[in-house]
Amino acid sequence: MIVSDLLGVSLGCDFESVARFWLANKRHGLTNVISAAVMWSLWKLRNEIYFQGTRWTGMARLFLKIVRMLRRWMPLFKQELGCQVESFASRLEIHASLPPQIMWKTVETSTSSELALSAALHSDTNAHLAQHEAVVSEHVCVGPSCSVSAIRPESVG
Repeated sequence: MIVSDLLGVSLGCDFESVARFWLANKRHGLTNVISAAVMWSLWKLRNEIYFQGTRWTGMARLFLKIVRMLRRWMPLFKQELGCQVESFASRLEIHASLPPQIMWKTVETSTSSELALSAALHSDTNAHLAQHEAVVSEHVCVGPSCSVSAIRPESVG
């Protein structure tokens, strides 16, 4: 859900819904790279938990594992795709640094006050994420690689 929101594409919830993007790799290159990194990171984390006894500490660990994976793959991409991947990785890294949010599940019998609470919590989360994204400067493509500008001094403190 978080990855789909950051990508702006509904990835779905099973292998087939993700694999449908692989048929048009030129059109969905970023989506394919991100979904491959997510699936590979999930598999590696699963192995760490099962075989090495690592404990589950939350989604932030998975998000940061995905970010590290994407950044290790950066030399494999052309400049334009590399910039898009770095931009996504930065946004996911920001999301990983946010405190965990309670996810409310609405049912068809929800009252209007419950739906309003859910909507308010969702907009508060989006506002918090937008505030953190405002701190990070825009990504600039320079030469053969992307660089991320430093945090703006006026936003610190």
